[in-house]
Amino acid sequence: MIGKLIKSERIKQGKKQNVLAKGICSASYLSKIENNQVAPNSEILQLLANRLNLNLDLTKSDIENHHVYHEEFFSIYKEVIQKRSASYTKEMLSYLSDKRSNYFSKETFFDFKILQLYLLLNIGTNCDEIDSQIAVLSSNVQSFDHKQGYLFEKCLGIHCYNNNQFSRACDAFDRAAQKLPFEHFGEIEKADLSYIRSLALLANNQYLQCIEYLTYPTQYFMNKVNFSRLIECLLIEGIAHQKLKSLEKAQEIYSKALNLAENLQYNNTIPAIYQNLGSVNSSLGNLEEALDYYFKSYEMKVTLEKQLITIFSIIQIYSKLENYVTMETWIDKGISLVENRERYRSYNYHFKLYYQLFIQLDDLKFIHEAISHFENIKDARHVYKYGIKVAEILKQQQKYKLATHYYERATFSKNQTVGYWEDL
Repeated sequence: MIGKLIKSERIKQGKKQNVLAKGICSASYLSKIENNQVAPNSEILQLLANRLNLNLDLTKSDIENHHVYHEEFFSIYKEVIQKRSASYTKEMLSYLSDKRSNYFSKETFFDFKILQLYLLLNIGTNCDEIDSQIAVLSSNVQSFDHKQGYLFEKCLGIHCYNNNQFSRACDAFDRAAQKLPFEHFGEIEKADLSYIRSLALLANNQYLQCIEYLTYPTQYFMNKVNFSRLIECLLIEGIAHQKLKSLEKAQEIYSKALNLAENLQYNNTIPAIYQNLGSVNSSLGNLEEALDYYFKSYEMKVTLEKQLITIFSIIQIYSKLENYVTMETWIDKGISLVENRERYRSYNYHFKLYYQLFIQLDDLKFIHEAISHFENIKDARHVYKYGIKVAEILKQQQKYKLATHYYERATFSKNQTVGYWEDL
């Protein structure tokens, strides 16, 4: 497998085969080395490694290397799951990268690549790097052992989830569950897989299945007195019940999570719980209570990303209350935070759309641009929501042709999320 390592490092450094091979061997021979078609002597391997600044240890046997590194990889993987710390994950990623030249046996190379992929996915790194890793591994799936096959499917599920491909994520997690080598990983892995599986099901609008898959991790984290993970499970369960319109049940679950977080002083989770309590109270029609929870959430949030979620929620409540003066104040606050920031373009559209829809609709060019944005990012829910509202306003203004256009766009976006006509 050392050939794969040399090829991977050569491509990473942007070297062509003839440049790396010059003075050591022919480019065609290097190609055979990289594709594991020949077994070169240690002198050639060492020269190639030196040119790539790889510190290869060719003295140990592959069996000895694999045993030592396999145990190390498995230990790192378990620690990452248990600690769930971005700083620790980055530290381990750097550590593995520094030692990458040691992982050249076939088994060790796959272990290393899959663990590296898992760590990259957990810190939300560059998509191109992740796609490159997946491409390398996908071409070798037939060579994976049972445990490697399981972890690769889990990584694929996380990757699909991170890219809003929720149906594909569910499929990958299903395949992973079928391959889970329980004797190697134990209960913590089953709980973690069930947890992320429930997240994908929630995002894929499979709310009953989401609640079903939360049963095991909720009980596990409760028994292990891991209250931070337990609170996360409760939040997901509450959201699923809220989506199913079991609003009182959702409110009960959120309240339970809040009591836990407050008693244990888990202040980092309390803003999210307040946010969800605001949402369910809004759905119940308790608008003043919803505002109170949103204000509490906003005051405790530190990052701009999380503040924007709450600002948008507050704008929606004032819209329901038809308090457009105060709503405009919060719209201005939101726009001032996101304008000219590409990362927050969606929020910029949200805030300005609410101004257009409820204060003064005078820029149909912007309306078209905003809805096109949500179409492009495949946010069908907001295409439908805004399209219907714009169509209603235009109909009231007797602009029937244009109103029909936005009705059609809204309906088309909703139909895109339905697999079969019969499910409408």
